[in-house]
Amino acid sequence: MRRSGSAREGPEPSFPPSLRDSILLGGTVFDLIAREEGEEEAVKVACRLPPGGPKRALVYAFKGRPLVHTEGTWRAHLARIAGQA
Repeated sequence: MRRSGSAREGPEPSFPPSLRDSILLGGTVFDLIAREEGEEEAVKVACRLPPGGPKRALVYAFKGRPLVHTEGTWRAHLARIAGQA
């Protein structure tokens, strides 16, 4: 996601976003869940984190899709939102 001349500095954000990045990027994860799995699923994950933490919750939310594939989809979604794709 890093491009030369971009105002952003530092490494790419982790997926799922770290606690530090979650205030800025957490909404993009829920937006992706709502787009792909529906608003009801996004609300379920937001209201009750399934056992196993955030990574397990994302696998659950995306119906078992491996986290590495969800990460790629999220990064593409993030690039679209930022107007880079």
